[in-house]
Amino acid sequence: MRIQIPSALGLFAALGAPPALPDRRSTFALLNEDGESIFQANLIDGYKSCIQVGQDFQLEGACFGGAWYRFQCSGNQIGIPEDCEVFGPDGESLAKGSSDDATDYFGLGISESGNCKVQFELADGIECGPNSNGFETHVVDS
Repeated sequence: MRIQIPSALGLFAALGAPPALPDRRSTFALLNEDGESIFQANLIDGYKSCIQVGQDFQLEGACFGGAWYRFQCSGNQIGIPEDCEVFGPDGESLAKGSSDDATDYFGLGISESGNCKVQFELADGIECGPNSNGFETHVVDS
């Protein structure tokens, strides 16, 4: 089964009456080969899935059974993804990706977004349906 991981962050900020705070949205998702969501999270153990110094986290349980997969994502200064990588249960790298990002200026505002996509094959015998329940996430200390 082929899995796709888009890890994305969008930032929107506009000047205006105080306070002019940016609106940030961050998402990590696993999609099956039909583009259906298997798993999605805005925060992993309370942390964004992609940060400047890099974020490592592990996903296990649910349709993965006893297997686990580790994900790495590093971003720029404001957390827009730049590079991502996925590791399989044996610790070997399965795939690497780099970000496509965009900056749009309009009036007195700015919008920045980016996502890093990686595609990889699950280990033999693992099948995941849409909206699988029971995943556990863990931030991994680097």
